Amino acid sequence: MSYHGFAGKILHVDLTSGETWTEPLDLELVRKFVGGRGINHKMAYDLIPPRTDPLSPENMIILGAGPFSGTLIPGCSELVATTKFPLNNTFATASGAGKFSLMLKTCGFDHVVIRGRAPQPVYLKIHDEGAELCEAGDLWGRDAFDTADELRLRHEPCSIIPIGQAGENLVKISVAQIDKGGTLGSGGLPAVMGSKNLKAILAVEGTRGIKPADRQGLMKIVSNLLDRMMKWPGRDFLLRIGFSGEVSASQFAAFPYDNWNKIDFNELNQDERNQLLALHAGCTKMLACPGCPMGDKERVRVQHGRYAGLTSYVSGMLLRRFGVDSLEEAYGMSVKLADLLNRYGICEMNFGFLLSMLVHVYERGIITLEDTGLELKEDFETMVRTAGMTARREGLGDLMAEGIVETARRLGRGVEKYAVHIKGRSPHVDPRVIGLGTMPMTQLTDPRGAYPAGGGGPGYVPGKEPGQFSRHGERMGIPRDTLDRIVSADSWNVGRFTRYSQDWYSLWDCLGMCLRAPVSRFYHIDTIVDLYQTLTGIETSPAELMKGAERAWNVHRVLNAKVGFDRKDDRPPDIWFTPLEGADGRKYPLYDYYRKNRLNREDLEGPMADYYDERGWDRETGLPTPEKLEELDLGDLK
Repeated sequence: MSYHGFAGKILHVDLTSGETWTEPLDLELVRKFVGGRGINHKMAYDLIPPRTDPLSPENMIILGAGPFSGTLIPGCSELVATTKFPLNNTFATASGAGKFSLMLKTCGFDHVVIRGRAPQPVYLKIHDEGAELCEAGDLWGRDAFDTADELRLRHEPCSIIPIGQAGENLVKISVAQIDKGGTLGSGGLPAVMGSKNLKAILAVEGTRGIKPADRQGLMKIVSNLLDRMMKWPGRDFLLRIGFSGEVSASQFAAFPYDNWNKIDFNELNQDERNQLLALHAGCTKMLACPGCPMGDKERVRVQHGRYAGLTSYVSGMLLRRFGVDSLEEAYGMSVKLADLLNRYGICEMNFGFLLSMLVHVYERGIITLEDTGLELKEDFETMVRTAGMTARREGLGDLMAEGIVETARRLGRGVEKYAVHIKGRSPHVDPRVIGLGTMPMTQLTDPRGAYPAGGGGPGYVPGKEPGQFSRHGERMGIPRDTLDRIVSADSWNVGRFTRYSQDWYSLWDCLGMCLRAPVSRFYHIDTIVDLYQTLTGIETSPAELMKGAERAWNVHRVLNAKVGFDRKDDRPPDIWFTPLEGADGRKYPLYDYYRKNRLNREDLEGPMADYYDERGWDRETGLPTPEKLEELDLGDLK
């Protein structure tokens, strides 16, 4: 069988028996689900029993590299990982960038399915001949960065997905990293690995190349893309300032605190902004994934303050003020916290908002020192101390390791009503700040829980005019008659538009593409179709590719329906309907995207119904209808 763009094999690993085997990649699956995310979801549906305990040997980890991964197509190094996540018991697919997808495909594999539980700590080494399990007793107890460094000494050139102490101790708010850079699997992927005694997954550089169907045609498109990317004025700024620097300069002091009740916009003046940008630029060396001319990962070496000399690796680091006047000191403290959390393998977002909730109820006397064992504050020292306790499951950390919903439930005394979450995950964005756009809508409707990536595009920034949504919709392949129906001269339908934003995101995960703005801005659906056809030799169209991405999203929804999730779980947190309080006393209630109409809970019913309707899902249950599944050739799903 001839494969173009694909390696052509699926690797299976049984950790319990130590057995490994391979099977050919089914080209019918490729035609139906495109690759990556889509094929992962179908395999999860077929292989993992719905009621499986996420931390049991019966749960599986499925890794997938899309057809664009491991090629010269710019910005295409994404790896997707699908499992049942322990934080909220959902089936979900996470994506992260680095060298792993490239290494995996050079070894001859597009997907890896890992099941069972090893009798003692091991790491999985993938190579040309298949895979082997290597003893990892000497690595157990070491943090994720140290583990990656040690394995690199043994097996370079390679790519590594290690776990730290949080994964070993089954911390459900854990997250993994690829090569100390791209994050992968917030919601407990490391805990699933830890439950399997799997310290790391490693792929060495293999000898198998990826053969394009039309090499000259592919290179012509790639050369054009690279030429445009290299000439983009924003590239020099990005490489000089760094991804974290630019984000932080615009959002440094706009991070909700006091359990989503308060926010301090105290925006940096131009001098402070310039100071922060210069500070970050002086501490940072930009890193890029294979084939990417941009670079959104950073090696940071702190130059000033108590943490001067600290070197770490970050990707989109959150910079916090921590109540100190000096930007240099706050910067060093932010790097130190990020370094600790990354080494332990703890998700900064889920950890930070969980601690914020605990501080909130502690200050109100709902819980006491007897419950916590330490005085709680939303400050640097408390975050550092409780991070270590969480990674080791010590004292209060043993409770925090369970995540926000279970922590609130175990504490009782009404703490549950203070747990701000969507399907057990802390939100990443607050619509009271940016308005009800596609990112908050995606947080509500993503089967994974509060994850906003599927709602990118113009809605990432407040106040973009409707014409930008129309142009972005055309770029995503939304048919003109549909665009005219959901975008007008002075408005756009957030529920209906969100469906297409999610399918666009799904397509990129199927192909192995990075959707971060510095890369995605250069891609149009027509360009992607041309790349796909010249690479794989498979005839397709914009509508057919987007249909494959839509199938992947629908299988994801069906997977979680089998666990019991439906429309009742697409529920906005109560706090969204209480005005956010600014430091200046100003109130920020929930408004629509253009901040024309204030919204209450009932007002969200319309956008939600529009979303389900646009997807062809039942408005009452929020689930795909039999007719929709038949339309997508998914009638075999139950």
